[in-house]
Amino acid sequence: MLYRRLIDDMPADSREIRDAVEEGIKIIPLVAPLKFIGEDRVKEIECIRMDLKEFDNSGRRKPKPVPGSEFYIKVDIVIPAVSQYSDLPFINRDEVELTQWGTFVTDRDTLMTKMKGVFAGGDVVRGSDTVIKAIADGKNAAKAVDRFLGGKGELNTGEDIDIPIPTDEKEIVEHERFPMKFLPPEERSHSFDEVAVGFHKLNAIAEAMRCLRCDRRC
Repeated sequence: MLYRRLIDDMPADSREIRDAVEEGIKIIPLVAPLKFIGEDRVKEIECIRMDLKEFDNSGRRKPKPVPGSEFYIKVDIVIPAVSQYSDLPFINRDEVELTQWGTFVTDRDTLMTKMKGVFAGGDVVRGSDTVIKAIADGKNAAKAVDRFLGGKGELNTGEDIDIPIPTDEKEIVEHERFPMKFLPPEERSHSFDEVAVGFHKLNAIAEAMRCLRCDRRC
């Protein structure tokens, strides 16, 4: 796996990176591919080494090619995995405004696009991000849609739930999270079986009983 920054800069989840290394994947940092070489099939990748310079908008340092550092890696197959993008064949670019990354330009407060009455949120606006932020965008967009249609922007949030507060903080006993069991690397690297095999029944019950103190910010 070739990566143009350091491993610590990879946007992947740390668990995914650790799993890949355990399964025998070799990650080569500070390297970028230049071109694929071969006739009937790919045989080599021409690469160049990178150096990290000034910081960009993401808070990571920009990788710059090191002149004269080209080298070759022999391969028999290449799997490109370069960024992510939104598939928007139904969008007329003359009617909406898109960023250079192909995401929608929206109003920060209303999430309305440049097309009146059309709202957007989640990855199609933010780029690759977390599920919880996409859910939040969906709720905020729903409020904005309601206001756009003449409402007050008040959503039905369901019934109020009373959260019991312990009378004695000493009654709360901290307990570490039970570790999830996973298939060994030598098994999961040669199969498509589910990697996370779950909890033992008793551990699952105990894990569900752990108090997360939803009534306060920790």
